Amino acid sequence: MCNMMSLDLKKTLYEVHPSFVELERIKSMSISDSTLDRLAGKLHALNQEKKQRLRKLQDLGSTLIELWSLMDTPLDEQKCFDHVTSLISVSPNTVMPQGCLAHDLIEKRLRSRD
Repeated sequence: MCNMMSLDLKKTLYEVHPSFVELERIKSMSISDSTLDRLAGKLHALNQEKKQRLRKLQDLGSTLIELWSLMDTPLDEQKCFDHVTSLISVSPNTVMPQGCLAHDLIEKRLRSRD
């Protein structure tokens, strides 16, 4: 999930509990119930963020297709937005390519729409 949203996994894990970043050096570790709860909460928050980002891109892709239809935009001009329009029918549970839901990508596409 961190890959598709271009988030730093180590930073994300560090926010839950700093010792997760040190796991490479530690062979075994006991995790408390509260740490597991925080990890579950972070996972839930990331899933919500993923859904929100996907929704934004799906809306943007649908708008692009409508505009292209109205403007009779040639296919070769539409191709540079394939990464956006290809997400229109994607379910949030689908594994998606790395960076496809990156925040900077979404913001860049939304700014270009204005």
